[in-house]
Amino acid sequence: MLWSLVSREVQLILKNRSAIYRAVFFLLLVAALFPLAISGDPVFLRQIGLGVMMIAALLANLLSLSLIFEDDFQDGSLAQMLLSPVDALYLIYSKMLAHWLCICLPLLFGALLLAVQYHFDLAQIVQILPLLFCFTLILTAVGTLAAALTVGLSQNLLPALLYIPLCVPALIFSAGALDEHNHFVHLQLLIALALFSWAFFPLASRFAIKTTYE
Repeated sequence: MLWSLVSREVQLILKNRSAIYRAVFFLLLVAALFPLAISGDPVFLRQIGLGVMMIAALLANLLSLSLIFEDDFQDGSLAQMLLSPVDALYLIYSKMLAHWLCICLPLLFGALLLAVQYHFDLAQIVQILPLLFCFTLILTAVGTLAAALTVGLSQNLLPALLYIPLCVPALIFSAGALDEHNHFVHLQLLIALALFSWAFFPLASRFAIKTTYE
């Protein structure tokens, strides 16, 4: 049942491919402008590279939050899904998986391409790959919660005000993972945060959406 829902959500997102292109283009554009604006020194770029890529991915993902619930809310299909016998948790997880596959996975590949521009060698790229993977999972979970809390509201700024502060712990753990002495400790914290967000944020999102219709 879950995979059929995921397939449906993926097809719906792929119908709006401009959102995927927009997110990836935003990531590449923002991250590519940093070396032009500050310094082209390879050592300096390696120091700031991961942080720049993660902040750019965070903001790029913000552009696609409306794809999660807002379109279904506007055409009434979200209300019909909540009234169906299928638990709303399946719906939320399917939307999270589809969002990660269609939005965050391309952002992950785009960030790996940017790693070359920031003079990361192969060993460093392999080192940051699990960090980026966990970070994109957290972005999806946090974005889902922010979208659920603001579904149906006209304020375009409100999702960003909820989404960005919730992503700060992931940014802190990711930045700390660059330290060779604390790499595995911060990576474990990032993995724990990803597991926590995927376990509990869907429950909070279900409660928020049901509250919208009460």
